[in-house]
Formats: sequence, C-alpha cells, structure tokens
Amino acid sequence: MQARPAARAPTGERLREFVREKGDAVVCAMGVMIAGTSLNYVWNAYLPTYAQVQLHLSLTSSLQGIFVTSIVSCVLSPVFGMLADRVGAYRLFFFFIVGWLICVFPLFAYLLAEPAESRLMIVRVVGILFLTLQGAAHPGMLVKIFTVRGRSTGVCISYNTSVMLFGGLAPFYISLVARFTDARFIPPSYLFGTGVLAIVLVLSTRTGRRVLQADQAERGQRRAARRTGMQRAGSNDRAL
Repeated sequence: MQARPAARAPTGERLREFVREKGDAVVCAMGVMIAGTSLNYVWNAYLPTYAQVQLHLSLTSSLQGIFVTSIVSCVLSPVFGMLADRVGAYRLFFFFIVGWLICVFPLFAYLLAEPAESRLMIVRVVGILFLTLQGAAHPGMLVKIFTVRGRSTGVCISYNTSVMLFGGLAPFYISLVARFTDARFIPPSYLFGTGVLAIVLVLSTRTGRRVLQADQAERGQRRAARRTGMQRAGSNDRAL
C-alpha cells in the first residue's frame, strides 16, 4: 500500500476516492447489516422493557430469556456458520430475510393474544434462531462485497453506521413513536420495515447484484464438481 501513490495522498482526497469507488458497496454492506442489527437490539435491549411495560410480565423472566437464548446462540453460531459455507452466505441471508418478514408479525400476535412468560420464551427462542442465522451469513457477505484494498475501511463504515442508526437507536425510535400510537405493534413494524429496507438496499446496488451472481456461479461450480466426483467414483466402482 505504501508503494502506491494513492496511499500517500491526503486523507480528504483518499476519502473522496473511496466514496466515489466504494460508495455503492458501502450501501450494499449496510443493507446486509440493517435487519440483523435491528433484530439484535430490539430482542436484547428493548424486549425486556416491552414485556414489562406493555405485557406486564416480570423483568426477571425477560432477563432469564436473554440468558437462555444467548446460550442457544453460542451453540448454534458455528453450526450455522458451517451451513453458510456449504449453501452460500447470500442464500442464507435471503432465507433469513424472507423467513423473518413472514414470522415477525405472527410471533408478536401470538405473544399479545395471551401474554405469558412461557410464550415470551418461545418468541425469544424463535427470534434468536433468526438472529443467529443472520450472524452466520453476514461476515462472509461483507468480505465478498469489498476488495482487499479498502476492505477494512468499507466494513468499518458500513458496519458501525448500520449498528448506530438501526440498532443502537432502535429502542429510541420505538419509544418515540409509541408515544403517539399503539405501542404493542411498533416493535414488529420496525423489524418488518428494516427487513424490507435491507433487501431493497442489497438488490438495488450494483455490488449486491454482482456478488449475488458470483455466489450463484460459485454454488453452480461446486455442484458440478460434486457431480463430476460422483461420476468418477461410479466409473471406478464399475471398473473394479
């Protein structure tokens, strides 16, 4: 990097060059992060307050739920990571997004129909499964979005901006809107909206479409390699 003139350019010039060359990739990477980070902060930071204030459940039950689901996430993270390597990070990401958009409102409707600690635990476990699934997919996706030159800067900006705007501030957004309308369905509405925004940002960027095509081509090559290996094994068996 030091041997290249661009590396010795002033910081402002390098920043303008990065935005010009990698701006589309940063938007795509933010789309990758938005749904997962919003789910993470709503599930682990806001849901205990929601259960206590809106559903009149004990804070203890919510904190116990965080403890249990954190263990579940620790156990399943490497399993889902291996799954992402096998089926492709982008395929796993879209499965997460579509599945979550389908499930988020029914989950809250199930909880609101009869608020109880047992139902809250079920809802938390289902949510953490989706969150762990997304967590397994996004590291591989972020790596593919950026080239080696500028990868650290790109991942840093997209990751932290998404976490700040859509994760860390999620409880603030929800609490603010809840002052003016029915607070019970604000959390699923926020999660649904961030899920839609995530998939729109990924599919609307040139980078997202390019990496998705590359991911599909890579899966096709792996399938072809497996078929070739099976055919060779069959030929060897017949020869024997």
